[in-house]
Amino acid sequence: MKQDIRPQAEPVRTDPAGALPQTWPAAPNLAHTELRLTGPVCLMVAGHEPVRLASAQAQAAVARLVLDRLGNGTPREQLADVIWPEGLPDTWASAMRSVVSRIRRFLAASGVAGADLTSHGGRYYLLLPAGIVVDVEEAEKQLAKAAAVVTEEADALCALREAENAVRCLRRPFLANREGDWAAHMRMHLADRANHGLEVASQAALSANEIGAAISHSAELISRAPLRESAYRNLMSAYQEAGNRGDALATYSSLRSHLRDELGVDPSPETQQLYYEILGTGPGTAGAPLKQARRRRHFVGRGPALEALDRAHRASQRGSVQMILLTGELGIGKSRVLHEFGRQLNHTEEVVVPVQCQAYPPTRPAIASSLAEVAALAAEGSVFARVQRRLEKVASDCNWDASGPGAGAAVGSLVELILEVAAKLPTTLILDDLDTADGITQAVVRRLVFHTGPAVRLTLAAASTSSRSAANFLRHAHELPHPNAFQAIELAPFTPYEVHEFVSAVPDDGKVRRPGIGELMDRSGGNPFLLSALMAAGAGQGTGNDAVSLPVLDYVHTRTAGLDPDAATLLAYASASGETIDFDVVSKAAGRTGITAGTIGSLVRAGLLMESPSSGHAGLHGHFHHFRHGLVREAIYAGLGTAERFEIHSRLFSTLRELQRHTPARAVPELARQLLAKQSLGKQLLDHDGPSLRLSDSVEACREAAAAAVGRGRVSDAVRLYLQTLELAPPQHVELRARTLAELGRLEAAHALPGAIDHLRDGALLALQCRSITVALDAASDLIEQFDGVPHFQGETTALTDLVLQEVAGLPADRPAAEEEGAALGRFMARSYAVATSRPAPALAERAMDALHRQLANFAPPTHGAQRARTAEDLWQLASAAGHPDLAVEAARNRAAAAAIQGDARALAEWSARLEETVKRHDHPERFRHLLDAVVLMTQVSSGWALWKCTGPHLKGSGAQRQLLVARWIRSVFGPHPQHPQHLAVETDRGLTHPGYRADQCLQDVLDGQLGTARLRLRGLLLEPTLPPGNDAEFHSLAVMATAAAELGDVTAAQQLYGLLSPLRHLMACHGIQSFAGPASYHLARLARITHHVDEAEELVTASINQASAISARPWVALAQRELAVILQSRGRPGDARLIEALLAEATRLVHGYAGPAEGRDVPLTAPG
Repeated sequence: MKQDIRPQAEPVRTDPAGALPQTWPAAPNLAHTELRLTGPVCLMVAGHEPVRLASAQAQAAVARLVLDRLGNGTPREQLADVIWPEGLPDTWASAMRSVVSRIRRFLAASGVAGADLTSHGGRYYLLLPAGIVVDVEEAEKQLAKAAAVVTEEADALCALREAENAVRCLRRPFLANREGDWAAHMRMHLADRANHGLEVASQAALSANEIGAAISHSAELISRAPLRESAYRNLMSAYQEAGNRGDALATYSSLRSHLRDELGVDPSPETQQLYYEILGTGPGTAGAPLKQARRRRHFVGRGPALEALDRAHRASQRGSVQMILLTGELGIGKSRVLHEFGRQLNHTEEVVVPVQCQAYPPTRPAIASSLAEVAALAAEGSVFARVQRRLEKVASDCNWDASGPGAGAAVGSLVELILEVAAKLPTTLILDDLDTADGITQAVVRRLVFHTGPAVRLTLAAASTSSRSAANFLRHAHELPHPNAFQAIELAPFTPYEVHEFVSAVPDDGKVRRPGIGELMDRSGGNPFLLSALMAAGAGQGTGNDAVSLPVLDYVHTRTAGLDPDAATLLAYASASGETIDFDVVSKAAGRTGITAGTIGSLVRAGLLMESPSSGHAGLHGHFHHFRHGLVREAIYAGLGTAERFEIHSRLFSTLRELQRHTPARAVPELARQLLAKQSLGKQLLDHDGPSLRLSDSVEACREAAAAAVGRGRVSDAVRLYLQTLELAPPQHVELRARTLAELGRLEAAHALPGAIDHLRDGALLALQCRSITVALDAASDLIEQFDGVPHFQGETTALTDLVLQEVAGLPADRPAAEEEGAALGRFMARSYAVATSRPAPALAERAMDALHRQLANFAPPTHGAQRARTAEDLWQLASAAGHPDLAVEAARNRAAAAAIQGDARALAEWSARLEETVKRHDHPERFRHLLDAVVLMTQVSSGWALWKCTGPHLKGSGAQRQLLVARWIRSVFGPHPQHPQHLAVETDRGLTHPGYRADQCLQDVLDGQLGTARLRLRGLLLEPTLPPGNDAEFHSLAVMATAAAELGDVTAAQQLYGLLSPLRHLMACHGIQSFAGPASYHLARLARITHHVDEAEELVTASINQASAISARPWVALAQRELAVILQSRGRPGDARLIEALLAEATRLVHGYAGPAEGRDVPLTAPG
């Protein structure tokens, strides 16, 4: 590396012409160096003038290079787009060199060693030393830190400060007045992060009881994001805490008006629940419990330990001296128990001296610092009046040097001081992390414990089970001068029930999948610290290197720091051997064949390993073992270097292969396959030809493991396994390589990962080479769908499309083909029209449309809504392009029906409009007029607009009659409308005689008052063989039967219908686009209520409110609110009376108070013509 020999000069600023500063007076301290990308791009060093870039082009380039530096660098073309967003100049290459030179001079002028800009392979790489802080990255870290502890009262103030610091950074403009897609995208991203920071800040302020800050941050967030309901909830809570109930209610009114005007929807059930709570509480009543519940830090379990501490405290109050030692493994919660008990003692008249042995610098004993803090808080004239002066005198006499000549005198003075206080006031000494205490603190504690005269009544201490301090206390417990004074309590790991309680206390933001209790127990071993780390990192989203956080790595380093080399080596090999450890294999692979049972026992006693249940074989060192905490195994493995892992896996595989040859019963093929699926063992695998573990089987198992990882949502694991499969697969296995490349490219494209284009293209080409037509068609379709329109790849995509079309067109017409090949052909053909240079043969298009049409019929069951939607879209695109109007109408109808059943209001509106356009383009549009009328009727009735106006002789057809019947039932529930009372008595046409519509006849009997006939008709329907609904009409019929059963109160029918509807609880009961019978969850809630499953009914009806609100189905929101009121009424709780009244009033207002849509917002499709 070249040494900087330039002469030092005074700091200089940029001159008006934009010249760069020449140098810094000295190399800056990186601990105080910040690179700012918000505001003017500059380098800030404490004590120096900032180095600025005057060129707007260089500022934009630096911002892109800095944010890309941790990835694969910045491609040359993308950097040029950032510098010249309006279009590249003719001499852009030479102009870019000028910009790059300016950036390099900027880095050199900063004087920061290691900062450089290099280029390689058409990419630029910006190198910055680790000590430099980038402002936007630091803001992200501060936000993550604040969000992790925002609900903890003890950390809420810290979270508030972190969030406010992040927001201050994110508020500053990013590349102001700079155009371009990338800059605009980054501004949107930073604005979104600023909004998130304001939300975290407002939540933290509420938890910290900083009400003014909570109001300020919430109000600012509302001004920035007017439709963000969580901001309104925080503001409502803040006003309620401040005692301004009227402002809280006015905030809700403002939100409701805003949502109705902009979106035509009502606030979410969560917001409405908060409104009802505020509405039903007066000042100082329910508001206080809400505040306490939000601010109280949740404490889980530890009942026996707290009871033992309480007994010791009561004994000390009676004059007995008590010494309690809490032990347990690292992270088990010893400090938390002491904190909770100390919090309880703070409400008594006792003097509590909390000593955080790890929190003070070694220059001052921890116990002296704690005494000084307690004395500073004491009232004037108390016994502590002289403590501070005495401490200062002791410090001046011995300088707190534990090894100095005055150490003994210091210990004696501190003991005398504590005993003087204890003689006048009941005193409790709480020592956390005693095993890490300094020498003087430890000596003071020993003197106090073994003092024979009047002593501190209650001493509580916490130390790790294996620490020297704990061992000394346990060893000398019988020597204590006070009888029955000592008690040791070892904290055990959480039970599954306590883990469930712990997880339930963590707020669920819906962004990550909640892990199961079994997974949490396996990975944490019931350790609260590891549980917290898993929940903070989104446990269940993946395991392995990418799921191990830095706190967990530090935790494991602390627990394994004292192990001897043999034990540490065994742990490293055990972490790579899988969940089950056979020390016969591990010790031999590690070259520790002479390992003793004592080494393994030491790992068990240290709490790192435990014996596994008997599995039919005991090795040379006893039973199989496994890690007590799965996360510890992952962290140990993550701490190994790449070369070290490769060597360990190679040795383990060789040992397993040798074991397989000599003792087949001990081969453990599952373990060998796991090793092959998890890590590539290099080229040595190619030489393996064992009889029970062939290479081809291993490679296929690796690919299947990758596919399984995709199904579990573990993207990084899946990518790694696919890449290992490609590395292991021999070149002659063309089809396997093609399939792997296609699957890898599809995964990368779905998650915007690099390499997707290359892998999809290579997969398609290899598949064509080996005549794997389905793989080639799927890969080409994904390539077109994901990357069509990308300028750099447009020509390549077109060429590949033409090549696949030629190959498929050349296949024999009578060639047998699987069903999936026909579907793949249809999907490819639907996309090829947009990019191919020539139109495909009509026969090929007909073949593709036939295949898609057959597949569409297979997806008729409601549970196949996603597949139905995709297939219908493909068929519509292909039929529209190929000029087949009948199939285009059929495809659009199916796509709209799939959207209706899935409750996708946006897709329903879009495809209803497309259906209308497709019908208008048809040569005979009158043939499909009934479809458009059905869509209009269904959407207008479901939105509530035409609920009271939808009768008349012009509404013909079975679909319209089914919708009219549902509308008639809804009107019967809510009674006459003030403006339309006459419509309530209008009867529905009783011509619904189609066998599939007998359920409608049953509900019609209920509405006509013929309850006996209706009951018999319903029983008759349920006596027939019942299967899950095979199409939309049967799904609608089930919902209608559920409505009749609920109206009749038929428990037997309700139980049977519940089982049929339960798998469909997330769907909407629609007969295609002809009639809408509400969310399935609403009908399930009614069935659950009449079968006396009230808790489940309440959960289901809440879900139905959310589903109906999402699609602006006002009558069904009202029905669900009414059902919730009935459920609450059945519970008979006096406190629910006001809420029940509010729910019923709101439901009636929703149905009777809605005269029509505002500017058509609630009706996605208007009547044709």
